[in-house]
Formats: sequence, structure tokens, C-alpha cells
Amino acid sequence: MKLFQTMSDNYKYFKLVQENPNFLEFEHNYNRLRVVVIPKESHKQIIHAQMVYHIGSYDELVSYTGSTHLLEHLLFKNFEKSIDGDTQNIFQKLSKYGATINASTSTNRTNFYSTIPANVFDVWAACEAKRMQYAPFDVDNKDKKEKHVVVDELRIGQGNPFQKLTSAVVGAAFDRSGYSHLTAGSIADVEQTSQERLKDFHDKYYGPNNCSLVVVGPISVSKVLRSVHNHFGEIKMRHFQRIQRDELEQRGPRSVTVFSKMPFSMFQLAFRNMEGKHKDSVVLDLIAQLMQYDNVGIMWMLKQMNAVPSFGVINNRVPHRYLFQIVGALPSPNPKVEQAVISQIWNYLTALKQQPVPDNILQLVKQSLLNKYKAKVSGVEGLGALATEAVCLGDINDIWRREDAVKAITAADIKRVANYIFQPTRSTVGSLMPEPQGIVDRPDPKQVGYNKSLFETEYNQRRMTRELLESFQLTNRVNLSSNRYRCKFGILQHLTIPNINKTYLMLTTKAASSNNALAKVTSRVLREGMPQSRVKDDKMSLFGSSGDHLMDNLHTYMTQKNMNFAMSSVKQKVSLSITLDAEHDLSDAVHMVLKAMTNLPALSEQQVAVKAAMEAGQWQGIKHDSFTASQQKLTEVLFAQDDLNHATSPENMIKQLKHVTMKDMNNFKNDLFENGRPFAVTVLSNNSMSVDDIGKAVAQLWDKFSGKKRLMEHPFDDHSSPALAIKSQVHKLSMKGKADGHGVLGVRVALDKNDPTWTLLSLATNVFGSGMYSRLNKKLRIADGRTYGAYARLRGGQYASDSYVHVFASFSNKTIEDDTNAMRELWDEFVNYGITKEEFTEAKMHMKNSLNVKMDNLDNLVGLSHNTLMNNKNLNLKTIIKRISEATFEGVNDAITEHLKNKPIVTVIAGDV
Repeated sequence: MKLFQTMSDNYKYFKLVQENPNFLEFEHNYNRLRVVVIPKESHKQIIHAQMVYHIGSYDELVSYTGSTHLLEHLLFKNFEKSIDGDTQNIFQKLSKYGATINASTSTNRTNFYSTIPANVFDVWAACEAKRMQYAPFDVDNKDKKEKHVVVDELRIGQGNPFQKLTSAVVGAAFDRSGYSHLTAGSIADVEQTSQERLKDFHDKYYGPNNCSLVVVGPISVSKVLRSVHNHFGEIKMRHFQRIQRDELEQRGPRSVTVFSKMPFSMFQLAFRNMEGKHKDSVVLDLIAQLMQYDNVGIMWMLKQMNAVPSFGVINNRVPHRYLFQIVGALPSPNPKVEQAVISQIWNYLTALKQQPVPDNILQLVKQSLLNKYKAKVSGVEGLGALATEAVCLGDINDIWRREDAVKAITAADIKRVANYIFQPTRSTVGSLMPEPQGIVDRPDPKQVGYNKSLFETEYNQRRMTRELLESFQLTNRVNLSSNRYRCKFGILQHLTIPNINKTYLMLTTKAASSNNALAKVTSRVLREGMPQSRVKDDKMSLFGSSGDHLMDNLHTYMTQKNMNFAMSSVKQKVSLSITLDAEHDLSDAVHMVLKAMTNLPALSEQQVAVKAAMEAGQWQGIKHDSFTASQQKLTEVLFAQDDLNHATSPENMIKQLKHVTMKDMNNFKNDLFENGRPFAVTVLSNNSMSVDDIGKAVAQLWDKFSGKKRLMEHPFDDHSSPALAIKSQVHKLSMKGKADGHGVLGVRVALDKNDPTWTLLSLATNVFGSGMYSRLNKKLRIADGRTYGAYARLRGGQYASDSYVHVFASFSNKTIEDDTNAMRELWDEFVNYGITKEEFTEAKMHMKNSLNVKMDNLDNLVGLSHNTLMNNKNLNLKTIIKRISEATFEGVNDAITEHLKNKPIVTVIAGDV
């Protein structure tokens, strides 16, 4: 039966724009608000709802860059002047329901999104309707505090090498297009933007006729349309005129070089691409995938040679023609290195224009891209994110239509598109290099007394005919079942959700080796195998003479089955994870992993070094990240070196990686698990998979690695934290060249996750530093404008180890010490006086409901379920929820007094100090 048929008195206010098995799209007859409903099952009855306004940085004019992003921030503020007697914003309205609330601004859209229980959709709709009608800030108040927050975010971006280089590349690539600057804009423009102008901007562009309301999840169309009309139906259309900003033709190659105070080198080769709705835009998506694909892509080959430690190939699908970007980090600032790398890429692109992609390779890469698309539609949040960009392009159906477009792509299409896109005359090359010594700065116009250097000058100033008969209704609530079994290989936890399309397996036991670096390199070799493309100085051969080896390895199998495989080893606990489409056989997947382990490629010393260098490249970047460096230092002070919570420093990990050998990898592979240690296994599947099926799959690993000495013990090892004498202390980490840093506080807590008091302390920590209206953010961000975000987390507590409270915030390096002291004052007030009854009530409700919202994401569900199994075979999600429900106000404050008050505090300041 058609969903949308003849007359009904309930929904005469809408007309149906598109009807499709995947979605319904409506338009309000009065104000032209678009409404998109995408049915999606959710075992927790969670929906993703968003407002997508068709306005972004592309529409900003000179000297007003960053205005759209700044307005996005201001639209979260409280209504300082009561409009309808209610001044609360969306955070205060929805937080108690466990909602995830955020917003983002891009080139052509701004969206405000929430992940919420389906039964509070009407509350969400009321909040968004109010935000559409009124700019929730007082123009007369001239409040500049939120500007400080946005400027702080801009400073953080300036420390990002990719963002710094891309800003220069788009500036060089475009002349009059709105794509000539990044969405964040410039600090100077943001600082000078008046709130009067922002209010005028809101009044023009934030109207119903420039907006699409999108709902994804288990909710009836009738409920959505009823709420939408009730809250948005009387909002008038806005009148505005967009400026035509088509780009001028590029008639020659362009280049730009940027110097940075950070020790990074990077290149970017960019080409103007096609608008997102053009069919060839999807061909460019496939070319980007091909260039990065393991064993055959040029970027993967260059990484194998350690010429490009990390890379990305990005085809930006947006409403107008933007950029196809090839980006890579460089191991050296030597210009000859960059020239050699870019030369190899040009050789590859030339070959791509001339040589057809073999069909078996083409099908494999197409499947890889389809897997990537498919992974994003697995939950309501992922599908909602895809809907954001599809709506921005102008057609929600792009989510599904592009899959058909990928399947239809031929080798001839790739050659055709490569020939007209990868033209040197339409290229822009960007280089980011460390700033050379000897540069003399020009006098700063902001310097005191600068005007005395200027000539004196005198200035003269002047001043619905079709209705719904029946609403689409999804099936009744889908319940999660959970059972635990004692098996010959250990303990199995089987989670079942009917009709899900993925199977998840996580396995943990004790490793034979405690060398995490060795596990990382071995896992990479197992996944990737050996390269098939060949790079020569004068010529690029896209593919080896035979594709047989490529088609018979674990990575190819993973692509064909849409499978992910990972292996890690931390403090001698080894974990394997497998995820694949439910239609495929889990036993077969485990067999392929075992086959890859058995037939581990025999690499030369140089090839092992390259694999290790690829891993080390990721850790090199961490060395310059103030957040990671500060947290590592914190755990170093709070815990002994062999403690589970002690984080390995990047320097130590890089050192370990340099000493990995092929002999080590073979030993690791041959004796992966320690004898005498059974497995803890968690599997999430649909109801078509039986416990026997899972047992047969896991038994393959057991039989392979059990050994004669294996005994039936439980897999739950205690990792009790060694006692450590800790005093209050301050550490400063000097990280030159960045405009921002991190202030951090840490307190060790003698509790593990099995203790019910851990839940009470976690709730208290949430009051202090979780969410926009936490104690930290209300003062440091909203009231003072010191930071883009300040947070507190209760971390650790795994496997009977101690925990620690981690308090952190990003601050400007100019004020970081004062700002960290202000954060410390808030901590002292928190531990001395506890939380209020009102804070407790809201935080308890949020904690319980947010757990449900998070568990709707199946990756989160599997991860947390396996984590609880590893902590205690008797601990599960129901127990955690029960503990939250039983938490009392007095109990939380008692936990603060006992475990946090008068305890030693470690302070870490990481930045240009």
C-alpha cells in the first residue's frame, strides 16, 4: 500500500515531495520547511534528529569569514530575554534524557543534531522551533565571551598542519568562490563580527524555507509531522538572495608554500573536481579509494617506502565544484624529497589515464568503497550523518543512489575522468615546511607605540493537497538478549539482537609476549600482506603482472566479506576482534585469520623496518600533541611503570618498534597466547547464529594455540595497582610552536570498576566535567570564555586496577597557567563542598539514559559488554544500570569526601611554557 494516499484531516499542511522505500520527504505548505523521515530500526528506540540549514561558509563575504561558525555557537546560548517565559536552552531541556547534542558548520550547511530517545521527539522539536524563530542571545548585551571560545578553537586549528596547509591551498586554488577560505574563518574576522550582524544573518537565513528537518530511527511519520506542524507551522518564510559566486576558469598550475613553527613537513596536490550531484563525482570517490587501497594504491606504496608516513586522498562532494586533494606527510623537509614524492604521484596519475584497471582489481576496490558506504549506515547516528551531506547536496536519495553508481563504474570511466581532472593546468601544489632560521619579523601593528612610526594623516568621516492515510510504523521494540556460557575454550558471552546485519567477535586472553610494539607490527603484516604495485623512477606500473597473490590474502578476503580485523596487546593482554556482514560465515573468517597467521609473509630486514616505520610514523605525531603528552605524563606520575594505567610514552614505543625483527614476529605468531590461559569471548549476532556456531568458530583458535600445557583457568586476571607514594606536584611540558596547550589535573583513586562506589564517583565526576553545563564549562567556557572545552573523566579501574580522575582543558598559551589555576580552584570547591541535590538528580537521570543512547551503537554495545565481562564474569550492563538507579545523593557526596577530598593533586601544563 502507498504510504501517502488520499485525504486525511490530520496532515493537510504538508505535500509529499519524494516517496521511496528508504525515506519520505515532505514540504510544509505554508513555509516550505522540508521534512525527511528515514525509518531505521533501533533496539534501544533511539532516533537521530537534526536541522540542516542551507547556509555555510561558502556564503560568507570578505571580512566576515567565520561568521556562520560563530553563529552556530551563539545559537546554543540561553535566551537572556524571556520570550515565552522559558529561558532554558536545548542542553538543559534534553540532557536528563541522555541526549547527545551538538552542531557543525561546513561550506554549504549548518546542522544542529541530537541523538535522543524517540519518545522525546516533541521536546526536541519545540527547542529547535524556538531556535529558528529567535536568536537566543541578547544583542544589546554585547557578550563577547563565546567569541573567546571560538577564537580558542581557531587557535587549535592553526596548530593542525593539515588545516594550516589546506587553508593556504584553497586560498591559492580559488579566486572568487566561497570555497577560497576554510569554514573556521580568520581570527581577525571573528573578533570584529558584531552581534547585530549575526542577528541579521540569523533573521535572513535561519528560516523554514532554507532548512531541512531530518529524522532517522524508529518513529512514525504521523508523530513527526504532527510535532513539526505544531511547533514550526506558524513560522514565516524568510526572504533572502544568494550571491552568485561561480569560480573563474583556472588557466595554469598554482603553488603555495607555508612555513610553520612546528617540526612537520607536508605536501598537498589538489585539483578542482566536480559538483557533488555530478555522476563523475562518484567516479572520483572510487579513484580516491584506488589510490589508497592496500597493496595497489600509489599512496600505500609510498608509505611502504617510508616516503609518506601518513596520507589521505579526499574527494570533496559538495554542491559546487571544490577540490580533489592528495595529502601526505613527509619524513624530511628536504625539497628533493617532496619533489620525488610528487613526481611519483604524477607518474601514477599519468598511468591512470592510459592503463585500464584490471577487472578483478576494479571489483575489489569497488567492494571496498561500498563497504565504507555500508559501514556508515549501520546505526541511526551514522545514517543521520550521511543524511546531513545528502540533504546539503540537494537530494536525500544520494545516500542510496551513489551505491548503484559505484557498481556501474567501468575501467573506461576511470580513464575518462582521470584524463580531464588530473590536468597540470588545473592543479595547485601546497607545501608545509618548518620555518627556516634567520627570518626577521616585520614590525607588529598591534605593538604599543606603533602609530608613532606612521605619517600623520587627517581623515574626514561621514557618517498539503495530498495527505497521509497511514503512517509508516516500524516493528515493535527489538530487545537485546544476553547469555554467558562456560565452554572448553573459556567463557562465552553471546549477545543477540534479531535482524542486525553484522556479526561482532571480541576475544581476550593473556599474551605470550608483553611487547605491544611487536603485536602492532605483526597485526599490520597480517592485514596488509605484501604490495602488488611497482614503483620505478621513470615509470609507474599500476599493477603487478599477476593479481593471483593479491586475490588470495587476508586483506582481499576482508574486503570481499566487509570484514574488519584488529589485534592488540596491552600489558600482556592480547585481544582479537573480527567484524563482518552477518550473511558470511564466522568460522570461515576465523579460518582465514588463522591461515594468515600460519602463512605470515617472510619479510626482509628492510621490509620489517618499513612496516615498523609505518607504525612509528603515527607515534611521531603524538609526540607533538599536548593532550596526549599531558595525559601520558599524568599516568607516569600517578602509577608505577608496570601498572595497567601507565601509558607508554611515544619515545618508548618508537624505540620498541625500531627493534622488531622477523624472528620476533614468527615467535609471536607461533606462541600467540600464553599456555594455560583460556579465552574470554563476546559475540554479538542476529538470532540466526547459534551458540554451537560460535563455539566451532572460536574452537579453531583454541585448537591452534592451546598447546599441551593449557589448563582450564578463568581468564580474569587481576592487575592490582602497586602502591605509590604521591605528593601534590606541578609538571610543565614545553611544546613550542603552537598557540594553545592543555592544562591537566589528576588524582589517583583506590577503586576499580567492580566496586559499586566507582559508579557513584563516576556520577560525581560527570557533574564536575561532563557536558556543556558541567561545573567546569559553566565557569571556564560560558562565563569566562577561557576555553573551547573543559572536561573531567574517571578513567582506569580495569581488571582490579586503581582509577584516576582526569581533568583537562585546552587553553591559550598566553594565559594557560592562570587558566589552569582557575580550573584548580573549581576542583577545590567541588571536593570540599560536593554536589547539590539538583545536580545529583539531573546527572543520575542523564547517566542512565545516556548509557541507553550509547548502547544503541552496536560497536559501543560490544565494547562495553566485553569490557564488563573482562572486569568480572558476574558484572554486566544490567548490573551497571541497577547501580546507577540505586545511587543516592548522600552516597555520591560521601564518595567525593572519601576518595577525592584532601588527596594529592598532580598538575600538568603542556604548551609553549
